[in-house]
Amino acid sequence: KKAFRSRVYDCIYQSRIGQRTIERPRGYQGDYKTIDIFYDNKPLSEGLGSYFDTHILTRHYAVAVRNRLRQMVAILEEFITKSGFESTKILNVACGPCREMREFFSLPQKTKKKLLFTCLDQDREALEYSKEKLQGIPKNVEVCFVAEDVATMVKKPEEFSKVLGMQHFIYSIGLADYLPDRVLRKLVHFCFTLLEPNGQLVVTHKDRAKHKPITPDWLCDWTFIPRDEEQLLNALQLSSLPNASYRVERDDSQLIMFFFITKGIPPRE
Repeated sequence: KKAFRSRVYDCIYQSRIGQRTIERPRGYQGDYKTIDIFYDNKPLSEGLGSYFDTHILTRHYAVAVRNRLRQMVAILEEFITKSGFESTKILNVACGPCREMREFFSLPQKTKKKLLFTCLDQDREALEYSKEKLQGIPKNVEVCFVAEDVATMVKKPEEFSKVLGMQHFIYSIGLADYLPDRVLRKLVHFCFTLLEPNGQLVVTHKDRAKHKPITPDWLCDWTFIPRDEEQLLNALQLSSLPNASYRVERDDSQLIMFFFITKGIPPRE
């Protein structure tokens, strides 16, 4: 891969998208601006670079990312409109550009209930970007931003339980693919403890059985921790969560898995 990239770097660097994924200006893969570029689905370069931009944006992973966005917007809308909570508290873990929130707020609003969003991300620049983009949201919506990384969060669950408070809905749509089993399991179990009864946690992950990451891996040096559905379930160990049930849905490409983990009402003693 290194030899291949060394041969094609001059070409890839004419692609602003390819250049950004390789240079990682925010210090990590899939930063907020890169993901927003994938959502926008528009080449940024001219000449030869525009062909590489187009190639990157039309590969299976990029298409699935846009599918994931649309599906997450629909999931948010359904939960908020159908839940019986008078006000709804929502935690967005590794929020990045908050694009699904922006898309949701652009829809004709079907609810007047109070919505309390907490957006958590390690990248303060991403939070400032999202704060600016979320100007003009409906009056019944309140958004707060928390600058923290999940590695610290899961090491201090009692502290961050107080910081974040109980939630009705928690989701993370671009993080699980980068976390080792131990950290991912701790994160999911911690988030589950924050759920109110009848609350729901949604985590997405690419299915290695459906995903052949040739373009992101070879061209863009963009890698993930590969898991299929069974491997992810083994990593999460959901059976150890009290009153938990789950189901799995997929995006149109079948590449992205959506794990819905619901916290049931504890049985009466």
